[in-house]
Amino acid sequence: MLFLRIDYVRAPFDGSLDVVLCLDTLIRGAVHERLLLAAIRKSLARGACAIIDFHNWWHNPIRALGWHAARFRGRSYSQKQAKHLLRACGIEDSKLHRFHQEFDSTRGLPSSASRVVPATRLIYRLDSR
Repeated sequence: MLFLRIDYVRAPFDGSLDVVLCLDTLIRGAVHERLLLAAIRKSLARGACAIIDFHNWWHNPIRALGWHAARFRGRSYSQKQAKHLLRACGIEDSKLHRFHQEFDSTRGLPSSASRVVPATRLIYRLDSR
């Protein structure tokens, strides 16, 4: 694993990366998101994959509603909005994995509750061709 400090929307990795992880970054707005997703897509080698996540509105509903002093100011997405953005960036093949942080098995909450409560994160796997 190598960490670089670069302008990630102009990354110099044309078709050379096998795996890209983009976590907790797609929260800055449509223009930023489109640039970043295009850079990720361009950076992937043939047969590579990227794992990206979107904050769902449920990421932190108390802060999203403004009921907490440290209000969440990032962008949140519904599943439909995330899928629309991916398609707008030319990403047709993606697989959704819903993440329910609140139902971590170590906390004793039943995993069946995840069928009722929306996911806090929408995690997508993108496979290059």
